[in-house]
Amino acid sequence: MKFFKSTACLAFVASSLSLSASPEIFQALPNDTIAAMRIDLSKENLSAIKQETQLGKIFSNPKRIDKIKNIFEDLLKQQGEYEDFKKNLNELGLNDGDLHALINSRFGISFAMSDKIPNKNIGLVFLWLKNDPAVINRFYQGFSKNYTPENTEKRLDQNFADNDVITIMDQANSEFSHIINLGDGHLVLAIATDMNKDISTDSFGDSDINVDDFEPQSLHKFHSLIKNEFKLQTQFFQENLAKSDLDSTTENSNQMDDETFAVLKEISEAYTSQLIANKKSSGSEFYSKALQGKGMRQNMPEGDLIMEVLADLRNIKMDTKTKDIFSKFGKLSTIGTWLSYQNNLSYSNLFLSLPENQRGYLELLNQPHIDGKPEAWVPKDLQTYSQVAMDLPFTWNKVKGIMVKENVPNASQMEQQINSQLQMTFQSDLNSLLNSFGKKVEILEFKTNNPFQSTVYNGSAAIVLGFNNAELMNKIMMTLKGLAGMSAPGTLIDSQLLGFNGFKIDPTKANGMAFSVHYGKNKLVISLGDKTDERVITLLNTPPAYADSLVNSPEYNDFQSKHTPDKVLLSSFNDAGKTMSQLVAGFNSTEVLENFVALSGEDDVMEIINKLKEILPSETEILNLLNLACSSAHFSQDGLIFKSTSQLPQAK
Repeated sequence: MKFFKSTACLAFVASSLSLSASPEIFQALPNDTIAAMRIDLSKENLSAIKQETQLGKIFSNPKRIDKIKNIFEDLLKQQGEYEDFKKNLNELGLNDGDLHALINSRFGISFAMSDKIPNKNIGLVFLWLKNDPAVINRFYQGFSKNYTPENTEKRLDQNFADNDVITIMDQANSEFSHIINLGDGHLVLAIATDMNKDISTDSFGDSDINVDDFEPQSLHKFHSLIKNEFKLQTQFFQENLAKSDLDSTTENSNQMDDETFAVLKEISEAYTSQLIANKKSSGSEFYSKALQGKGMRQNMPEGDLIMEVLADLRNIKMDTKTKDIFSKFGKLSTIGTWLSYQNNLSYSNLFLSLPENQRGYLELLNQPHIDGKPEAWVPKDLQTYSQVAMDLPFTWNKVKGIMVKENVPNASQMEQQINSQLQMTFQSDLNSLLNSFGKKVEILEFKTNNPFQSTVYNGSAAIVLGFNNAELMNKIMMTLKGLAGMSAPGTLIDSQLLGFNGFKIDPTKANGMAFSVHYGKNKLVISLGDKTDERVITLLNTPPAYADSLVNSPEYNDFQSKHTPDKVLLSSFNDAGKTMSQLVAGFNSTEVLENFVALSGEDDVMEIINKLKEILPSETEILNLLNLACSSAHFSQDGLIFKSTSQLPQAK
């Protein structure tokens, strides 16, 4: 029963050693930290959500928690592994109830790089949690007593700054790990590893996991999983990294020699000691320096922080050539993202500190902003309504400027060539084409029963764009139909609808999905879903009554206008409860479940899914967990900010 065992092992280790963080650790990270995250799931921090919201009430219900525990134990008993699990849990110093208590921890993880070893990219990772010191002490003592090194490992018991440290050395895999109990409820796992090192499939759990994986050895397996994920991600961004071969064996040709491994040991010990010293003193500058980035503090959301992620891109080590490339995209220095709660509202912000006149090519994103307000034809009974700024002449002029600046070959002739092609095909030119489009894109999703009940989308959505050149658009659509007729005869069907010209794709050649394109009244309508085109075009011809229009809806104006700037790059208004309810209904649908079971390749996965259904909120419950949500994106003088606000209904 590989699927269950893998999931159970990961759930156990994650809840015991979760990425958790206390403010003290987060503010004591070494100054060269590139990125760090903390998640505060402590009872104190979540108490308001549990007491004030239906969401918190449902998920903190003791009966639901007991059901989760019972389901987990029943599955272990079915496999005949429950007694062994309890035994191994006790060897880790944990008692009944400790796993659930450890979920209410402060989670944290950080990442840095060292270039102190030539031709090596050394990754430096900290993972930590803070919880009841008594529980952490028992776990550390149990782990210390029962952990034995695996094949290529050597164990070394050390002391850093008056703290006992368990060190695992693995020269074959070029890595050091330190497990530290700081004595105040903090448990820290520090990892130093060669990011160039080949990754073996065994690190990803391809072999069977048995109940022995609940033993102390599971810590090292879990840390290897995280380390290897960091390697894969880093290899996309770091130059001169060795290519990962996921089919390689554990016998790697680039094993560190003794001298290099000794340097890695020094780096690892020094970095870990620095964290401990910072923790015991006045902290470090990483946190304060990151928040000094232009606009960072001003764009933190109000309320109690549940999650905080900070990245200081100035700490990424690059050679001169790479720096030159990155500099073309502006002086992007710090990034922050936060999740918070206050007064039945959830806030989520993402901010990129990117001051005016320092944005480089990213200025392409800074489209002329729009007000985001819906037009009178947009009805209020939508599931989602979004607008996106789109100024094509602005974008093309920026692109031309970049091409000239970068001395792109034949850049000056490119527009002439495009104009010649457009003139030959549509008797028009690029300037006329681009200026025919409006300045925004509107996206609508209508409320339907269950758009995710099968693998084919069964919802109702449309994209609406302004286009003020009827003659040109008619030529474009005729050309598209002609090309489709030559390459796939019978695919497109002419469609005249309430004064709009257009075409539909034959549903029998699109897996049953209804798709159409229509043009009229200076609007280009792209529709998805049965009869969506009729619905949108009817609204464009006959707008709803004043009270039934979204722009006149008190709900929209009271909520959206309060949490959305006057001018935006993007704005969205959503019935979040309905959306989540549909996703759950889709998960429960027969076709989706059958496809999931087939993809998993596991015989008992349906039994596990049925167990999960017992603890997941019902579709009706979910409708009462979330209400309205709105999102926006805009440039300020300090950078780019994405904001999302969700209503969490009052607890009943």
